[in-house]
Amino acid sequence: AGARTKLQAARNELSSSTNQVPADADNEELREFLETELKSLSGRTDSADVRLTRLVQSLDSLRNLAIHKDLAELDRVRVELANAMRNRMRSAGQSLEELFAAADTNNDGIVSEADLVEHLKNEPEPFNGTLDSSCLRRVFAELAEGDACGLSVSDFPGLVRAYYRVCKQTTLTEGAQIKESKTVRRIEEGEIFEVHEESFLDEKSKVMRVRGCAVKDGAMGYISLAGNQGTKFLEPAEKLVKVVQCVDLTRSFALNSEPPLRQLKEGELLQIIKWESKEPASGMMRMKVRANNDSLIGWVTA
Repeated sequence: AGARTKLQAARNELSSSTNQVPADADNEELREFLETELKSLSGRTDSADVRLTRLVQSLDSLRNLAIHKDLAELDRVRVELANAMRNRMRSAGQSLEELFAAADTNNDGIVSEADLVEHLKNEPEPFNGTLDSSCLRRVFAELAEGDACGLSVSDFPGLVRAYYRVCKQTTLTEGAQIKESKTVRRIEEGEIFEVHEESFLDEKSKVMRVRGCAVKDGAMGYISLAGNQGTKFLEPAEKLVKVVQCVDLTRSFALNSEPPLRQLKEGELLQIIKWESKEPASGMMRMKVRANNDSLIGWVTA
């Protein structure tokens, strides 16, 4: 931007000098010389503009590639952790609250990074994945609210649950078995579904099923990952979204009078940390995000 500004300033200066030359015969030669130089400079600055534009586009592409690689690595850690924790819940027959209590190894009401690492070493299923300490630190920093040094019981579900996008309309049922269950409601294409447990095979219908809730209204039940003819109903939810109109990024989930951290501009990319949920006072759907431009973390209205 600085180089382009200087080139334009030089062009403007020469154009201004040319316009200041009196239009008479004595100055005609000088005027022609300046006009020739202006055309030459314009051609060179136009060429430089093209090169600068290409350079900026290349840098943007490299930055976006780095962001996607970083996000992919962070997602890998999140998925491995979520799978490991859900496996433990299933193996031990634990509820989410019981899993939290087991992971809180020093019984202080907070699951720290150290608590989690210690918990994952233990039976019934020792964790065999690779946990990068910097990624784990980022996962905790993103999920924790306020100045907490770990995850509270209300933050903890974000470590365990996975999110899927509905790619084809399907049915949410009360029970695990399709043929023996009542319908809760239809799940529409584009909805986000929060998965609470590992998938399992419905022996009668021969399809993989998961238990969870619809993010939109909290409707609980079971849903099929795909039909018995291969039709896919759920796919991992994309966690990179674009701002479609200017919106405030705030520090808290609640909509209150505190000043926003900043305003997000149309076209900015955001990484979703916590999917949308209804803010009680306003009824607005809110989600926690990280802005790609400056890594600022906060809440936005979806």
